[in-house]
Amino acid sequence: MNDDYDPKFDTLSDLDFREGEDYSDFSHRPNKPGLMGDILTAIKVMINERTVVPLAKPQVSGNVRLFTYAMYPLVGLIIGIVMMIWVNIAYVIPLSIFLTALIGVILVYAVQAGHPLIGFGQAADALFSSRRKETKMRILMGRTLRPSAVFAALLLAAGQLVAFFYLFIRMSIWRGLFSMLAVFILSRALGSLLTLSLAPLEPEEDGDMKTLRTVQTILYAMIALSAVGLILTGSWSALVSIVVIGLTQVLCHSHFNTRYRGITRKMSKFMVAASETLGLLALILPLGTFLWK
Repeated sequence: MNDDYDPKFDTLSDLDFREGEDYSDFSHRPNKPGLMGDILTAIKVMINERTVVPLAKPQVSGNVRLFTYAMYPLVGLIIGIVMMIWVNIAYVIPLSIFLTALIGVILVYAVQAGHPLIGFGQAADALFSSRRKETKMRILMGRTLRPSAVFAALLLAAGQLVAFFYLFIRMSIWRGLFSMLAVFILSRALGSLLTLSLAPLEPEEDGDMKTLRTVQTILYAMIALSAVGLILTGSWSALVSIVVIGLTQVLCHSHFNTRYRGITRKMSKFMVAASETLGLLALILPLGTFLWK
């Protein structure tokens, strides 16, 4: 998929099955279960890898690896539903807007087992330093959270807290929640699509071209649906949010391709987390509405 890709780098596809749980043993691969079987297995892998929900480790084929990219936006759907449940509970209790937003941020990252915060912090620590390229890659591959990484992670969480707080003030409950949901899904779908363009495709390990095209089609559909859903919330800031998410990810993608000739899992997390937070912040711009008052 990328002729300039450096094979020494660990890609998102590789790291997904080496960090945490070990999915790298393909010595006893089952027979191909078919499209739906691959998709269901990919959903299990994605939930197990990206959320706190523990599921049994499935056996993973190359095509399942590809389908995990297409299933990543489902994590956005899950945390969007969690936010909907929580905000309605807080409305009934009732809680202050600030406390509702604060607990909402905690829930969002708790459901994801803190992966976006850790990945963003470590990637920011490496990418925005003056260290040599080899040192940056060691930081990206490591598990240690340096003070600068912790600061970057806290800055990300603070950005989401501000976005949640003002969304609840400026928009009605359901408009704000559906706007969040659309941003959660859009940022992950676009991030998966761009990450695929930088990850190498080896037929023996990473699936075949037919599956790749299927995954890309699914991601294009998710991007379109989430973007339309965001626009239908009726705010001009929704259009700004879409532009901000797209521009942030394209710039990150271009930088990773030019500077590193590939992408790691933490780079991808940085790209998605940064675009998601900036997209949410764009929603709080006081630009008025165009569908309803």
